[in-house]
Amino acid sequence: MMKLKSGGDNDNNCNTFKTVIPLKIPIMVFKYAVVFIFTISFFAAKSQSPPSTASMIPQVSYADLDKYIAAAKENYPRVKAFDHRVAAANVNVNKAKLGWFDLFTFSFLYSPNNSTTLVNPSILNGYQLGIFFNLGSLLQKPFLMKQAKEELTVSQFERDEYYINLATMVRQRYFVYIQQLTILKLREQAEQDAETNMEVAKHKFERGEATLDDYNKALSNMSDHTQSKIEGEGALLVAKSSLEELVGKKLEEVK
Repeated sequence: MMKLKSGGDNDNNCNTFKTVIPLKIPIMVFKYAVVFIFTISFFAAKSQSPPSTASMIPQVSYADLDKYIAAAKENYPRVKAFDHRVAAANVNVNKAKLGWFDLFTFSFLYSPNNSTTLVNPSILNGYQLGIFFNLGSLLQKPFLMKQAKEELTVSQFERDEYYINLATMVRQRYFVYIQQLTILKLREQAEQDAETNMEVAKHKFERGEATLDDYNKALSNMSDHTQSKIEGEGALLVAKSSLEELVGKKLEEVK
């Protein structure tokens, strides 16, 4: 609608016209504008948010790892078995050192003065002390000593080798634990994004701007991410339990 209005006389004797155009915005256009602004704002906020850490390397703490290795060497039962094996070999070395006395055999005999008979004649009477020396034992003694020392050395090397293997197993299980922890964080973030997308699809569906199929797809996507997060939680607990098996106690109790 256009209205014309003539003005009064002026110095130039010209007419002045004013145009008035009423502004009417359809309701559907307004709704689409609101949805468009909401969507743009959501993706803008999402793009400006700091990206999630997709690497597990920053999560690794070598100080904690050293504590777990030390606790495993102290608490794991098989380590104690190797320690006792070394102690037994050390006892055998000490036993071999004291075996020098086995070379000599002492005997004591008492024969009264009136014990001489025709059947068992005895030349010496009274107290008799005998000392016997075993030459064969003397020749074997150095080899027995060396054998005991070698067995002690072998048991020490076996224990040291198991220390290395145990430390490697602790490292591997710790890295798997950190890996599962990082994966779980990513799955939790993905679940939050899926939940946000589902809320957007829900509002669009309620306003008639999205189909039921679109809304169901958003719900299904949300359900899949929730299930993935639960599976990640289970994998994390299994990895933690596997690490605690070697450490000998809960990770929270290691200091």
